[in-house]
Order: sequence, then structure tokens, then C-alpha cells
Amino acid sequence: MHSKEIREETTIYFNDTPTPQPGPEDVLIRIKSCGVCATDLHIYNGEFISRFPLVPGHEFSGEVAKVGDKVEDIKVGDRVTVDNAIYCGNCEFCRNNKEHFCLNFRSIGVTQNGAFAEYVVAHKSHVYDIENLSYDEASFTEPLSCAIHGFKLLGVTPGAQILVFGQAQLALCYKIPGKFFFAQDT
Repeated sequence: MHSKEIREETTIYFNDTPTPQPGPEDVLIRIKSCGVCATDLHIYNGEFISRFPLVPGHEFSGEVAKVGDKVEDIKVGDRVTVDNAIYCGNCEFCRNNKEHFCLNFRSIGVTQNGAFAEYVVAHKSHVYDIENLSYDEASFTEPLSCAIHGFKLLGVTPGAQILVFGQAQLALCYKIPGKFFFAQDT
């Protein structure tokens, strides 16, 4: 498969690599859309927790190409997106519903190979059907989930007034759920 790999700061290599194979509880996804965000740029510049070599890409959607033997609810051909954040479920933070502080955190496209490739593998528990969304729309689920999580952490409730600074992708992702779900004015 073709992939884009960062092997050193500020250098991307175009590779032909073996297609990853799903384990028994994994899903192989053929990438249809993948966003590029500030995290990817920080990774590219060597300013993030990522280690090289790495295939970045954590905001993505695609079509299921293959499923592991123990995957029952997901079928080849399904249109899906993925929760890229992988928490251990065992550390003190995970046990206390604070997974975002997980001591063993991993992330598709950040700490392990991601979707700047033709295919990526994800555990079945992180794969979600996108129903009627386009592949491009579905690739925004990751930044939108960050915004919704931010509103919850801040305690923003319906009818609140909020101010969002900026016009970058994440600022716009805060504005969308803010306008439709939480606030009277954005």
C-alpha cells in the first residue's frame, strides 16, 4: 500500500509498505478521507509526543476492507469512522473516568501508524458506522468530539453565551456544536 511516513522532523517519505492485517478483534479500513490538523503539523515539526518513523493521520473515515475472526457487528463494505484515542482502561485515571489522562495512552496517527495511508487497522470497539454522512464529513468527528468534550468540561449548558476566538479548524468545530446544542449566541 502507499503511505506517507515521517522518519525525521520536517521530512515526509512516500512509501510502498505491506498492507496491515487485522487481528481477531480488529478491522482493516480503506481510507476515503483524512483531515490534516495542527497536531499533524506539530508531529511533522517534531513538537509532539510522537516518535518517528510514523504514518500520521488521526481524523479519518473509510470503508471496511476486512474484519478479524471475532468481529461480528461490522461488515466488509461498511462506511465507518474511528475513535483514534486508545486508553488502557486499567490505570488509576481510566478507572476514575478520566481517560484523557491515561498513563498508557495511544493514538492512531499520533503514537502509532495512522491514516496517511491507503489502509489502517483499528480495534472493533473504536469503529463507528457513519450512516448518511459523507466520508469528508465523517472525518470531522474527531475534532467535533474534542469540542463537545471541551464544552462538557467547561460546564457549558443550553442557553449559555460563549465566545470562540479564531477561524482555524478547531475554532470552527467549537462553533458548530456551540450554536446547535449548547449556546444561544456564539
